[in-house]
Amino acid sequence: MLTPIEHKDQRILLTDQVADICGTVSNNINTNYTRNKDKFKEGLHYFLLTGDDLKEFKNQCTDSTLVSKNAGSLMLWTDRGVARHCKILDTEEAWEQFDKLEEYYFNKDYQPQTQTQSSAIIEDEVERNLVAAVKFTMVLALPTVVMLL
Repeated sequence: MLTPIEHKDQRILLTDQVADICGTVSNNINTNYTRNKDKFKEGLHYFLLTGDDLKEFKNQCTDSTLVSKNAGSLMLWTDRGVARHCKILDTEEAWEQFDKLEEYYFNKDYQPQTQTQSSAIIEDEVERNLVAAVKFTMVLALPTVVMLL
């Protein structure tokens, strides 16, 4: 599960994260951007951080592995920017992953289930499967009982 990162009240992803999600490498994301700059608008599809903005972002980012100390600039991709990359990549994996991002990551209203809720759902499913298995076994055994009578 991705830890939400926000910039200017928007959930964003870093280039490395977009690449991982889309099943490619960061260089492909950078190349796609360079070749299609006219299709990406700063503030709508991405934010380019440099200077003090970059320093501030580095300080607020709790996962120090996401941003290199030596980075001179950083691209932050919005949901619309990630969608553009998925369109450019046009792989099934990229689109499937974007569907999940839309549903769970970029949707600020989404509340992940707690461990307790997940356990209760699994227990209910196990119980339903067990009951179904018992019923099925009983149905299979019924002709044997009838034949014995």
